[in-house]
Amino acid sequence: MSAPDGYTFDALKLILLIFLTYVLSFIYLGIYWNNHHHLLQAVNKVNEKILWANLNLLVWLSLFPFETDWMGKNQFEENPTAI
Repeated sequence: MSAPDGYTFDALKLILLIFLTYVLSFIYLGIYWNNHHHLLQAVNKVNEKILWANLNLLVWLSLFPFETDWMGKNQFEENPTAI
């Protein structure tokens, strides 16, 4: 998320939708992080399959900033929202 070009509060209004999608993304990732933390505390032994499954989850979660940026810049149009 980039800072606005202006220095007034009106400049912040221009990126309000992008900021709100960032907050939504942060909440969503926080939920995943919390659930993931609790899940791994319940595991007695970590093996290669769990590590690969964890990596798979992390690669998809790493796309959230891109996706929410795309959604915010396009005012929740159909395709960015569907992704």
